[in-house]
Amino acid sequence: MIRDLHDAGIVLAIVSSNSEANVRHVLGPCASSFRHYACGASMFGKAKRLTAMMQKTGLGRDTIYVGDELRDHDAAKAAGCDFGAVSWGYTRGDVLAAAQPTLIFGHPSHIAKTIWSLHT
Repeated sequence: MIRDLHDAGIVLAIVSSNSEANVRHVLGPCASSFRHYACGASMFGKAKRLTAMMQKTGLGRDTIYVGDELRDHDAAKAAGCDFGAVSWGYTRGDVLAAAQPTLIFGHPSHIAKTIWSLHT
């Protein structure tokens, strides 16, 4: 999914409360597909980091922040961008759906398909 998005020319960035080293380790070879990293955000500082990332990339409100927690949803809302909830992560899918995200992804392959269709 990450390679598909990268190969399609989609700008990929990471905003995470985890350390950049941990994020890069988990991503493995796909880490190089991401142009921007804003890691180490405090548990409640994602909105600021996300807003800064949107400005840095020049994408502004064309950003879709994909995450698996309600605080990811809240950060996207505060930053003024869309939120794509993944149903397989930390927070149960039904709980994320109740927050009315812009998009809900049931499988990683759905992310690339959906974002590609929005990009073209």
